[in-house]
Amino acid sequence: LLLPNSDLDVTVRMASADADTAGGWLNTRQRAHRSFERLSLIHDQAKRARVSSLEFIPSAKVPLVKFVDSCGLSVDISMEADDGPRTSAALRAALVDQPEARPLVLALKLALAQAGLNKPFHGGVGPFVSSVMIFAALRERYGSVAASGSGSAGDADEPPKAAVRADLGELLLHVLDTYSRHHDRLSLHDPTSGRELGGAAWAWPQVVKR
Repeated sequence: LLLPNSDLDVTVRMASADADTAGGWLNTRQRAHRSFERLSLIHDQAKRARVSSLEFIPSAKVPLVKFVDSCGLSVDISMEADDGPRTSAALRAALVDQPEARPLVLALKLALAQAGLNKPFHGGVGPFVSSVMIFAALRERYGSVAASGSGSAGDADEPPKAAVRADLGELLLHVLDTYSRHHDRLSLHDPTSGRELGGAAWAWPQVVKR
């Protein structure tokens, strides 16, 4: 689900020996402090490497170092961000079940990137949230199709027929119509954990206006 100009997201994990101390495992606050120190070190090393557009963003939900390497690749480096590998695995599994989501996710991500509204630390809609938006809208679409059919109520849980999935243009219009009704705030939850996602996109009103 990468665009040609997508960032490379890198998560650095502390080795168990590094995370351990004489008094036992580091607590959450100590680990956060250690992660901050390591990110500061990465920032200093990147500065010496003379990369461009170097930023250290400690105030982000997941603090990170951003830069563009000599090949023009944008790189985001975080510490101990376990959500990345887990969400990537969940999205890959979801795409096996709903392959038609792939072009829809790419279309949404491209539109957000072109509008400059795809950066989570600026209140935009990041890659994971945009993917969840597509899957949520498709679930709503398929559920309404099943409910209006002649089958039993249990049919709503059955995979939709290929004919229902076929028209990508119709599905894209459904996605846009669904979220155009979210005027002031994006209402969205992670289907795996139930975690609320929409609040992070605090610039959502700008997204809707575009």
